[in-house]
Amino acid sequence: MLSFGRARSGSEGATDTTGHHEGVMSTREQLYQAIIVDRIGDRALSTLHGAKRANLVFLTGQLAVEYSADELARFDGVLCDYPIERKGPNLDPLEIEELRSLLLDPYNYTLDSYRCGFKPQYAVTFFTDSDSVTAILSIGCASALFCHATELHGGGVVTTACGTALQELVGRIVVGD
Repeated sequence: MLSFGRARSGSEGATDTTGHHEGVMSTREQLYQAIIVDRIGDRALSTLHGAKRANLVFLTGQLAVEYSADELARFDGVLCDYPIERKGPNLDPLEIEELRSLLLDPYNYTLDSYRCGFKPQYAVTFFTDSDSVTAILSIGCASALFCHATELHGGGVVTTACGTALQELVGRIVVGD
């Protein structure tokens, strides 16, 4: 499991690198936790936590409305308003956990606004027994958005370290495809 900015320990009551005791949230940690709930949404968070399966797809980077009906017909469907260039692999349990860890860590998001036009290259859909949520990833913009079907839940700009880790993880998944 990847970790950025603070040490993770399995022992209860251990102290992290900021001097705080695990299990006791500082005001800053509470703020970051509230931000991620606000940006991702309760339903998406719940689905991400409970996901047992996930798959990767490759997106065009442009919204479906930017294509004619004839152009859209040559794609492999539309996911969260973005045409699918092609379907990728199913993720294995370790890849699911690693990606979930990156996407759910509130310290991996900044308070910055988007730095460039959001042109997503990938989407990962996480599935529970009864629900799904899709993380739309723009590696170039270091950003992630979350949606259920066509309902956008929000997202945010990720830190440079998280963006790099996402790019490396997606690269490993694609190579295995």
